Amino acid sequence: MQRFSVDPEQTLYVGDMTIDVQTARHAKVKAIIVTTGSSTEEEIRKEKPFMVIQRLKEIKKIL
Repeated sequence: MQRFSVDPEQTLYVGDMTIDVQTARHAKVKAIIVTTGSSTEEEIRKEKPFMVIQRLKEIKKIL
């Protein structure tokens, strides 16, 4: 964020595991999680990310 001079409100963190949700939360940014990683969808949803998607190509609709 510093490198590109953007605020947390302008940033999305895209990942595929629960640790990615936690990392985004610590950075104060929204997390979008793709269900293709080693975490189950249930585990991911328990972390309460901004959004859960099934395929990375769904990102186009969000942006």
